[in-house]
Amino acid sequence: MKDKYFGDQTDYIKHGILRSICNSGIPLGIHWTWTPDDSTTDGSRTAYLRAAHHWRRFDPRLFDAISDSLRAGRRTLKVLLEQDLLPGAVLCFDEWGRDFHARRRSLEGFTSQLAPNSFVFLDPDNGLEVASIPPGAPASTKYVYFDEVRQVWGKGHSLMIYQHFPRVNRRKYVLERLNQLTADLPYSRALAILTSHVAFLGVLQENGAVPLWQVLVRTVARWAPHVQLLHRTDGGTLVDVPLPSLSQSPQAELQL
Repeated sequence: MKDKYFGDQTDYIKHGILRSICNSGIPLGIHWTWTPDDSTTDGSRTAYLRAAHHWRRFDPRLFDAISDSLRAGRRTLKVLLEQDLLPGAVLCFDEWGRDFHARRRSLEGFTSQLAPNSFVFLDPDNGLEVASIPPGAPASTKYVYFDEVRQVWGKGHSLMIYQHFPRVNRRKYVLERLNQLTADLPYSRALAILTSHVAFLGVLQENGAVPLWQVLVRTVARWAPHVQLLHRTDGGTLVDVPLPSLSQSPQAELQL
């Protein structure tokens, strides 16, 4: 995650989902796997801020904080901390570099602060490791590796991981990534939240899976149609999860 991504459309949705988890009482930890800004144009999708009549209702406080920050020329994750937008969450701003020993120490320090059975969000620039980028390569800073996922999972925490879409069939790709995760981890439930540009890949521990699953279903229902929820079945297929009809406005449950 780079500071320059803060406040783009995907970031708004992502942090809205994380704020819903905060509101649920489920302990939350976020490791942003922070990397320095670069010269690419990524993070430029901010036109939604000019359509407040549609977008603000999903999370008014978050929307206003992002809008004010970008208007003032401030694009930094620290806004979330300064404005207490994720109250009670354990937040890690450590730089995600090429030194895997340093990364392991960062994750160890981060997980040592977490409550038991936390929900952990890992936010690399691109997503899960790819075969073409070995550990320690310059581009390895853009990825989380399975050894690192196992490090968090082994502490008893459920996980969700940011995943950028390559130019392939998205549902097939998501299933492949979930298959990799579930082959690598003993799991209770594997799922993905899809936006128009990225997926959030989730694996839930057996302990606490039901309440966390219920929170995610309600949250996705509130953010629909901008997100959808998919579940990997025990038979290895990917299915759409039916969402409840919300009888209230999208922000009604959000009290942060």
